[in-house]
Amino acid sequence: MSLHTYKRIHRIDEDPNDSLSLIYSKITSESVVLDVGAGVGTLGEALIARKSCQVYALTHNIEEHAALRETHSDAYLCDLEREPLPAKAAERRYDYIVCADVLEHLRNAEQVLAALLPLLTKKGLVLVSVPNVTYAGVLAVLIGGRFPRTLEGLLDKTHVHFF
Repeated sequence: MSLHTYKRIHRIDEDPNDSLSLIYSKITSESVVLDVGAGVGTLGEALIARKSCQVYALTHNIEEHAALRETHSDAYLCDLEREPLPAKAAERRYDYIVCADVLEHLRNAEQVLAALLPLLTKKGLVLVSVPNVTYAGVLAVLIGGRFPRTLEGLLDKTHVHFF
């Protein structure tokens, strides 16, 4: 089965209200970060280059995994819906665990979050972003009687939850 690779461009300098920009702004320099569902790693690359963070990436996409291994402190290949977090990832403690636009893809999002919480340092934080299904553009389409599923975006066909 071929998996879709999300090629989201990090627009931190262009749009401070972009969800990745907001998450980026919350992470302090020289932190240890686990980026769950890292995509091609645009957030991690910015954190490494601009804030000297150690960023560990987790993905279930083998193509993304190969790219992430080149740019991040380490990358783990794991499908969190079907298998536990890799031991190597679970033995580390993180200042931040990022779930940016990933929870809506998981049938067991609550269980995944519960498994990640013990990996935080004492003052660690989980930073989450989810698509807003009440966005005016989505509502207009729904009011018009349509529910179009797309490859990416708010009505992504792989979303199993809407928030």
